[in-house]
Amino acid sequence: MIKGIHYQETYSPVVSWQNIRLFLILAALNNWHTTQIDFVMAYTQAILNKPVYMQLPPGVHLPQLSKDTHCLRILRNIYGGKDSGRIWFQHLRSKLLDVLKFQQSAFDECVFYHNTTIFIVYTDDGILIDPCMETINHRIRDFKALFEIEVQGNLHEYLGI
Repeated sequence: MIKGIHYQETYSPVVSWQNIRLFLILAALNNWHTTQIDFVMAYTQAILNKPVYMQLPPGVHLPQLSKDTHCLRILRNIYGGKDSGRIWFQHLRSKLLDVLKFQQSAFDECVFYHNTTIFIVYTDDGILIDPCMETINHRIRDFKALFEIEVQGNLHEYLGI
């Protein structure tokens, strides 16, 4: 990242609604299993790839530290940062591809495949789809080894719909 050059690199993809509908229709027609997962405090699970500093927050008084001469270095991604969503997605994508050996769709960068499993991600919410529930349970164990997730069970609603 070069200061002033990469300033606009803040894009973080989300799965298209057309693909959400398509995969849920396929799941319904084929009696495939679905499970929704939520990445708990997702953004903070990613380590920052560049130095980020902040002023001491109001009300924080530490001996020998002055707001005029000291600041805090942030080590993990935070909510509200200009590129926080992008940093989170890059972290998630690298774990899916490099560790869990998923493949990324060439048509929608938020759709991932591994054998019979389809994983759809919308920011910090995901859907696992597979013909076999045991395979989904195996994928959930894999995810839990890398991320803090909350399993929300069979899909009844997604993103409030």
